[in-house]
Amino acid sequence: MRANTLPRATLAALGIVAVLAGPVSARDPGTRGTVFVTERQLGSVTAFDAVTGSPLWTARTGAAPIGVTLPHGTHKLYTSDEGSSQMSIFDARTGASLGTIPMGPLPHHLLASPNGRRIYVGEFGQNTVGVVDTAADTEVAHFVASPLLNARTHAVFISRDGKDLYATNTRSDRTQVGDVAHIDASSGERICNTEVGIDPSEILVAPNGESGYVSVRGENKVKELDLRGDCPLLTGREAVVGIQPDTLQLTGDGDRLVVTLRGTPAQISLLDTHSFAVQPVSIPGHTTTGHHWLSQNGEFSFVAVENPGGLAVVDNDTGQVVADYPYPNPPGGNRPHGVFFAPQADVLAVATGAASANHATGSYSGSTEQRIGIDFVAGRRAVWDLAYAVKYHCSTGRSYYGNPLRARRRYPIRDDRFKLHWTSASGATVSSVHGRIRGKRAWGTLSRTIRIDTVEQQPDPEGDELCESGLVHFRARRAGARP
Repeated sequence: MRANTLPRATLAALGIVAVLAGPVSARDPGTRGTVFVTERQLGSVTAFDAVTGSPLWTARTGAAPIGVTLPHGTHKLYTSDEGSSQMSIFDARTGASLGTIPMGPLPHHLLASPNGRRIYVGEFGQNTVGVVDTAADTEVAHFVASPLLNARTHAVFISRDGKDLYATNTRSDRTQVGDVAHIDASSGERICNTEVGIDPSEILVAPNGESGYVSVRGENKVKELDLRGDCPLLTGREAVVGIQPDTLQLTGDGDRLVVTLRGTPAQISLLDTHSFAVQPVSIPGHTTTGHHWLSQNGEFSFVAVENPGGLAVVDNDTGQVVADYPYPNPPGGNRPHGVFFAPQADVLAVATGAASANHATGSYSGSTEQRIGIDFVAGRRAVWDLAYAVKYHCSTGRSYYGNPLRARRRYPIRDDRFKLHWTSASGATVSSVHGRIRGKRAWGTLSRTIRIDTVEQQPDPEGDELCESGLVHFRARRAGARP
């Protein structure tokens, strides 16, 4: 690890303490996991421990790998090898090669569907989105993203509900105006194309599915999109963010958009999504940045940096570079590019046997102090399929019982504790659980809030009625355990 000038306390908060004698566990589980990084000059992918920056494994890819992703529930890592017009597949835990998939020309930016069953890839040598079935590991479709033969599909984004696919199309002459396409993610039907500016690079859809952002490289801008209709619309809100903006990541609270820049020297920008004020962040010692990804808690950005090749870590609140890890040599190369972060709950950061657990695994069920059921599944390292309902007390004076909601993703168990913070696809409902589990028993607290539009009588993150459960205690036990 290169020299770091930040105080030891700042580093310890992230768990990056390689300057000390040996690694120390991160205090916040949101930073624990694996960061996968492609290197496009010599063709490789490396798995980094997100806390220590230590390489876990490195493997050769095809030529010029650009994007990298780990679809949910697969334990398979995919790289888009632009120079070989293929995707490479690896065991995400060990780096073992699992084969390749022939693709359309120049597969570029990619993103997996929320359920992990498909990967969508911008095929930059033509006007299509490549679609990969992750069960068969085969390209099953080319969705036409533009009717123009000179369009070049650069990047994709799929909505949280998996229904709406968006793609950015530049042109073979990248000084021309490009567009954003709206595509039905199931059928591949192209619904609409909207011109957005010169050489658009990447699009991001907000969790509510109603708004988004596009980086417009030829204008050095990020522009806001209204996605409520069939055709994406520019809202008129935009900001100059720096030279050649590229990849986009939105923090969990929706307040900050992190933008990588392909200009020189290496920089990213932090965009306030409310005021559109821009904070530039320099990453010293490098010529430019590649892609980036956020930690699970959204507090840190993992950024690929070039010349020399490395992985930088930026605090998204302060804009400080808190770590800078060199890309391993061998295999070497000065152009790290694609980045993907996987939380430790996916059992990826360590490929050895599971740690011992102080609790029984299996299905748990119980009730809250509001006398409403709660259930979940506990494995050795994580809980998942957590479902519960609450009684709400609203700002309008009414009270009512909400419907049960289920969080299907995995949440890590650490020191007999687990926690969940989950926002619904619409952004209107926020749930939180803090639990302990030991033996065949689990207990803790939970809460849920929802905003409702009282005119439309439906959840709305901007709704005028706020309904809250308050802090509610719960108890549960493993199925079959004695009361």
